[in-house]
Amino acid sequence: PSPSERLAAAWSLPQWLAKCWVEELGAYSAFALGRAMCAPARVTLRANTLKTTRLALLSKITAAGIRVVPTAESPWGLWLPDGRPPGGGVWKLPGWDEGLFEVQDEGSQLIALATEAKHGEVVVDFCAGRGGKTWALAALVAPSGNVHAWDIDADLRKQLAGSRAERAGAVGIVHVTDTPPTKGTIGGGADVVLVDAPCSSSGALRRH
Repeated sequence: PSPSERLAAAWSLPQWLAKCWVEELGAYSAFALGRAMCAPARVTLRANTLKTTRLALLSKITAAGIRVVPTAESPWGLWLPDGRPPGGGVWKLPGWDEGLFEVQDEGSQLIALATEAKHGEVVVDFCAGRGGKTWALAALVAPSGNVHAWDIDADLRKQLAGSRAERAGAVGIVHVTDTPPTKGTIGGGADVVLVDAPCSSSGALRRH
């Protein structure tokens, strides 16, 4: 078997991805990356700055006896060095019911920050998915800005249009559209358009 075939078999990777890694990284580094992908990923939270601050959230979770560490790059992020807490996971952490945080990898947080969206601006999240970046963008443009979210998957749009906006404190900021947003449908142009595509789902590979 070829190096990419051995890599795919060793770490349960799609053949196309293993081939790409070997070509771009070399067999040794690709094998090390495959091994890392089979280790549990860190659990990272994003403080919802529509409702709290990272420091306040850190204090709240720490007071419950759970270790939490600020992320190195994202000013919103906190990660749990001991992994998911027992007895219900992150959804049992203090602050979840109040919408004080979302579970979101630091890399995803950084994509929202990279848009440099500002208070009062109009943003289009064109491939919103389950809304991780949508809610982060809402925090950037609040209180007077707007985020127009759309996804090709109708079921995901329904989830976005549900109760999550209220929980996140983003009612009136996030608007989920049934058709792709255009200049006409959003009442003018957008200051920022985020198109996180194409989605190969490889970003969640380590979660499975």
